[in-house]
Amino acid sequence: MKKTLGIIVWSVSIILIVAAMVFARMHYEDSKCKKVIINIDYESQGDKSDVFLTYNDVRQFIVHRFDSIEGRSMKDVDIEQLELKTKEIPYVLNADAFKSINGEVVLNIKQRRAIVLVIDNSGASYYIDESGEIIPKRRGFPANVLVCNGNIPSFSFYGNNDNRAYKDSIVANSVLSDIYNIALAIDKDELLHKEIVQLYVNSKNEFEMVPLVGRHKIIFGSSEDIPQKFEKLVLFYSKAKDYNAWGKYKIIDLKYKDQIVCTKK
Repeated sequence: MKKTLGIIVWSVSIILIVAAMVFARMHYEDSKCKKVIINIDYESQGDKSDVFLTYNDVRQFIVHRFDSIEGRSMKDVDIEQLELKTKEIPYVLNADAFKSINGEVVLNIKQRRAIVLVIDNSGASYYIDESGEIIPKRRGFPANVLVCNGNIPSFSFYGNNDNRAYKDSIVANSVLSDIYNIALAIDKDELLHKEIVQLYVNSKNEFEMVPLVGRHKIIFGSSEDIPQKFEKLVLFYSKAKDYNAWGKYKIIDLKYKDQIVCTKK
């Protein structure tokens, strides 16, 4: 008898717990969204971070695309669509959203990080980010990055109102691909990131570089053997610093295999 009573009590308890969970779920789904919390991951990029996107930008975007979310029933908030639409912003690399038990919608955004500003023959300018995609330049939000100009053809994607055009891969374009590969190598090296401030594509489609310190010009040549050329340059800088030789040369040529050719002033 006691065993049967125990089973009944246990069964009733389970039913009551399930009913409470269902009721709480229904109450939660019918409740209104109290607040949209937006987090933009600036800090994780450290001193390399540049702001392209503000919290107010995202709030206005949400109002424009979803006619606001605050005050809407939680069951009517489509998290998947919120993520997908947010990723259409050309400055957004990734977006994750979720609903909290407090009746809030949390949107976490990872911003794209530019590594080079490209200025082409037409005068148009745009950024390339670290993943090799185009970021449109935004007035009032300059990025402190490497600049590349010179003999760079203009391309039709610039100025296209379709955000997807900015996200097209640059791999198919040889000049932009070369610029990206060189800029990425510079960005990843602590010394080069601080020292090289400008790339220039000359009439022979070869790359030249302008350093921050010293009045010399670096002849890089083609985009072939990028790691080996930069390895030589870093070695030269480390050796030249020991005997104060940075200011003795006007040209440092990296084009030749296994050697550096320097021209004195």
